[in-house]
Amino acid sequence: MSLNLNLLPMLDSNGFSHEVLKVRDYEVLEKIKKLPQMEIDDGFNSCLSRNDEYEEYHYGETVETPYGERLTWVLAKDLKEVGLQGCAGAFINAMSDRDRVAIYWC
Repeated sequence: MSLNLNLLPMLDSNGFSHEVLKVRDYEVLEKIKKLPQMEIDDGFNSCLSRNDEYEEYHYGETVETPYGERLTWVLAKDLKEVGLQGCAGAFINAMSDRDRVAIYWC
């Protein structure tokens, strides 16, 4: 696990995220690590996909971090309790409590 975190809100039922919310508050990162997390399902897509065919990020299946660790997800309800600030906090607070957010450590 790395020191940088991207949150990938999943606002549709198809397992796709169009947004990338960067979190760099290290006190909050420690709280996020302790949240109940579930492994991401196969077929989750985002703009942070990387594979051997492309050298840069692109839209596609995103189930592992650059370090080969499986992505996880948390409920927006749980993220609201860790004290996110700024744009990421505003976005998460506007989400439904039942929405899922993928956790992408990089």
